Amino acid sequence: MSELDEITGGSAEPYNDPAAEFRTMPFSNEAEQAVVASIIINREIIPDVVGIISASDFYIDRHRELFETVVELFNRGVEINYVSLKEALEKRGSLESVGGLEFVFRLMDLVPATDRSSVTHYSEIVREKSELRRLIAMSEKISKRCYTAEDDVDDIISDAEQEIINVTKNRNATGLTHISVFLNESVSKIEQLADAKEAVTGLTTGFADIDRRTAGLHPAEFILIAARPGMGKTSLALNIAQNAAIIDNATVAIFSLEMPGIQIANRMLSSQASVSAERIKRGDLKEDDWPELGEALAALVGTNIYIDDDSSITARELSAKCKKLKLEKGLDLVIVDYLQLMSSGTKAGNRQQEVSDISRMLKIMANDLQIPVIALSQLNRSVEKREVKEPVLSDLRESGSIEQDADMVLFLYREGYYNEDCEEPNKTKLKFEKHRNGEVGYEFLSWLGEYTKFANWSGIRE
Repeated sequence: MSELDEITGGSAEPYNDPAAEFRTMPFSNEAEQAVVASIIINREIIPDVVGIISASDFYIDRHRELFETVVELFNRGVEINYVSLKEALEKRGSLESVGGLEFVFRLMDLVPATDRSSVTHYSEIVREKSELRRLIAMSEKISKRCYTAEDDVDDIISDAEQEIINVTKNRNATGLTHISVFLNESVSKIEQLADAKEAVTGLTTGFADIDRRTAGLHPAEFILIAARPGMGKTSLALNIAQNAAIIDNATVAIFSLEMPGIQIANRMLSSQASVSAERIKRGDLKEDDWPELGEALAALVGTNIYIDDDSSITARELSAKCKKLKLEKGLDLVIVDYLQLMSSGTKAGNRQQEVSDISRMLKIMANDLQIPVIALSQLNRSVEKREVKEPVLSDLRESGSIEQDADMVLFLYREGYYNEDCEEPNKTKLKFEKHRNGEVGYEFLSWLGEYTKFANWSGIRE
């Protein structure tokens, strides 16, 4: 008998909980009856109730049927009374299955009309019990897939995490809400910002002019930074990552399909310490470099930055890892370097379609997890053949629908890369080619190549 057999009692059969057959699904008969009785008696509370629960949230069949029938009458503008209810139930062929009007009469006697706040409370109980049943069903489904072992483990984990996220989203969903609710929230937010005198309402990028134009990085934003090789798009993304982590204490996930994790760490050390990246690479450090590196190391070790340098990661796997990190430690920002090196993990007709699928997955992930996602992208080689090399949207490589998915498309361009004799070789133009929630235009950064980082531009803004 193997060690595993000794632990499990030598049985290859799955463990069955002896108490399982005595368990009942979570539900509250009292809450369900209170909700149904109340909407029959008082039609004015129906909009409040349907904003919290639906018929599928009821566990008892007759309660579900009565709820659905009453809401249907309400939506048709029919007065709700015993006559209209009896007629509607007969048309649905469910009068007998709900126990006839006798059950409704008994319900009225057992559950007196309750006020709006009480009905809201009972509705929330019904919803919570429904969510518990959904979690149980999900657990059983996942358990069955684990026992059969027919599916890929990563797929099972990804689906389980998505189900948890869906339950969370349903808990937070408000359905149709009058605009006044959002206006009140908006005014409150504006007042808070006005009192705080803060121009940045999202995560800071660490660059004053970028933050001024964007007000920071916000939840659900999908941001594309595109450039030809050598322009510094990876450096800019890493600078933003460490600035957000250090200044705002953000939890950041960096997925690098091109560069090993140790190179990313070296770059971050160089930029944080302002010590030559080449000297760090060779170990050729000056005596006064060590204190700077020590301070930089302490600052970076104290951050919540996570790096995945799996060069073969798929968009599906990336999404699963982000969901896991979000659940376990929280997650505020994701960096993907870079888009064209990734596969979708699905069967796509061609490469352009696959890249479109990847960008769509990243946008959906940003929305589901309510975090900003920055993806880097290469530009077509045709840029090099033009006299004017500043990028345009048509230069996006294998673009497909990338520009449609992105909330922001930023092009990085430095004249000094092509012409070292230009007047300002370090001046880097960051072109906001698309900005869904703000103005398009240009901002400028200063390229400090020795430290693989950008700095705020000190010249005159254009």
